[in-house]
Amino acid sequence: MKNIGVKINPGSYTGKYTVGASAELTNVTKAILIPSLPFPLVAGTEVGRFTPNLKRVDPPTLSTFTFSTYRPGFRCCSIFLSLSGIR
Repeated sequence: MKNIGVKINPGSYTGKYTVGASAELTNVTKAILIPSLPFPLVAGTEVGRFTPNLKRVDPPTLSTFTFSTYRPGFRCCSIFLSLSGIR
């Protein structure tokens, strides 16, 4: 199974947030994620869950956050694994 690139855009949210077991993030982030595996997104007191698929992310928006997929290139970004706590 191939992993998928996901661009996470917090929109008007200006605080820190986490995706899976990631360190605290800010601003737009690109991540390599496992398709069909739900990932938690925690932004302040708000908690949501999104699932990357090969061609899209479900849901495509959570609160002010938007998600889009892209084809990752070599050495593009961090890998987040939500179950193992590895970043």
